[in-house]
Amino acid sequence: MSQVARIKVSHAGVIRQISVDVDELVEWGAFTAKVAAIFSLPPDAASGLWATYTDDDGDVIRIDSTAELADVLKLPRVPKLELSVPAANTVPSPAHAAQTPPPQNQQQQQQQQQHEHNHALKTIENAVANIMQHLSLAAAEVAAQVAQTSQATATTAKVGVSDLQEDAAKARAAATETTENLKRATVHARATIENTVANILHQVSQAATEVSAQVAQASKAAGAAAKDGVAELKGDAAKAKADLEQAAAQARTVASETTQKLSQAAQDFSSQLKNKE
Repeated sequence: MSQVARIKVSHAGVIRQISVDVDELVEWGAFTAKVAAIFSLPPDAASGLWATYTDDDGDVIRIDSTAELADVLKLPRVPKLELSVPAANTVPSPAHAAQTPPPQNQQQQQQQQQHEHNHALKTIENAVANIMQHLSLAAAEVAAQVAQTSQATATTAKVGVSDLQEDAAKARAAATETTENLKRATVHARATIENTVANILHQVSQAATEVSAQVAQASKAAGAAAKDGVAELKGDAAKAKADLEQAAAQARTVASETTQKLSQAAQDFSSQLKNKE
C-alpha cells in the first residue's frame, strides 16, 4: 500500500491541500503544474513557480527542484509550502478570468488581511520562541561545559602545582646530595694525589741516592784501573826499548860484517883483473 502525503500550499492568502504519493518520485514540473491548476494560474506559470517553507530553526528554505521536493517529503512532518509566482505570471489569462470568483467586499478583504496579519505574527512569534528556546538550551549547555572545564582546570592546576613543588623539593635534595658527594670526592682525590706525589718523590730520592753511590763506585774503580794501566804501559815501554836497542846492536854487527865481506870481495875482484891483463 502506497503512502500518501498531504502538502499544504499557500498562495495569495489562500491555502490549498495537495496529496502526493511519497513512494514514487514526484517530478517538480508535475507538482507545479498541479499547483498551478489548483490556484487557477496561467499554464505557462508552472515553469516559473518556486516555494518556500520555514524549518524547525526558523530559517526560510526555498525549493524549486525534484530533489529538494523529495527531501521535503522525507521530513517527519511535511511543512506548509508558501507558493511564489513570477510577477509576469500573476495575472490570469483570459480563459481563466471567467473562472475567477468576484472580488470580495471591503469588510471581507479587511478580515482576510487581518487574518493574514495575525497568522504572520503568530508564525513570527513561534519562530522567535523556538529560536529563544534553542538559544537558552545552548547557553545552558555552554555554561555547564564552562563550569565543568573551569573545575577540571582548577583541579589540574592544583595537582600540577603540588607535583611541581614536590619535584622542586626532590631536585633541591638531589642537588644538595650531589654537591656533598662532589666535595667528598674532591677531598679524597686531593689526598690521593698528595700521597701519590709523596711516594713518587720518595722513590725518586732513593733512586738518586742509589745512582750517586753507583757513580762514585764506578769512578773509584775507573781510577784504580787507570793506575794499573799506566804501570803496565811503563813496563811495556821499557821492554820495548831494550828490545829495540838489542835489535839495533845486532843490525850494526851484521852491517859491519857485511861491509868487511864486500871490501874483501872487491879486493879479490881487482886482483883477478890484474892477473888477466
